[in-house]
Amino acid sequence: MKDDSAPHKCTPDASLLREIELLNQQIALLRSEINVLKAAAEFFYNEHLNQSNG
Repeated sequence: MKDDSAPHKCTPDASLLREIELLNQQIALLRSEINVLKAAAEFFYNEHLNQSNG
C-alpha cells in the first residue's frame, strides 16, 4: 500500500509564476494610484478648509 502521509511538493509551472508576477505588479500600481488619490483628497480637503476659514 502506498504511503500518502508524506507532504506533496507542488511546483507551479512557469505560466502560473508569470501570472503571479503580473498580479503583484498590478497590486503595486494600484497601491501607488491609491496614494496619489489620498494625496489629492487631502489637498482638496485642506483647500476647502482654507476657503471656509478665509
